[in-house]
Amino acid sequence: MIPPRFVLTLLSVVSLVSFTPAHAARGYVFRGGAARRTTSVRTAPTVVVTPAPTPPPVVVHVDPVAAARAQKERDARLSAIDLAEKQRNERALVGVDERVVKFLKQRIADGSAEAPLELAQRHESGKGVPVDAAEARRLYAVAAERGNREAKEWLEEHPAARADSKP
Repeated sequence: MIPPRFVLTLLSVVSLVSFTPAHAARGYVFRGGAARRTTSVRTAPTVVVTPAPTPPPVVVHVDPVAAARAQKERDARLSAIDLAEKQRNERALVGVDERVVKFLKQRIADGSAEAPLELAQRHESGKGVPVDAAEARRLYAVAAERGNREAKEWLEEHPAARADSKP
């Protein structure tokens, strides 16, 4: 029979032979006849970061006459763009008021209570139709007869208008 001490010695030698520098590099140590991983914490390498140098300030010399001329040119371009946009919008709106008035008159003929009120307000302001206070009063009365509360309130606030609307 082989003595137990011999077996332990033999195992220690085999373990020692199998322990390589690669094991040591990965954090293993040889203790008690076996390679064991150490639990010590390795410190990370220190990285020193230096900020980039700040560039010197840029000095710009501006000719005031050239700057004023450039600003005038920009303003002229913007004014031309604004003028063109305004003219384009005006061309798009040509005939809109006439179409709205025609539509309101059709709705009045169909019995709407809101259309006479809207047309009366247009006659008061002159938007799309000539300013006509008598026609506005008549339309307010029509809207009030059809049950429009806003027209009734307007007639109550303007009692002379209500008296003039009844022939």
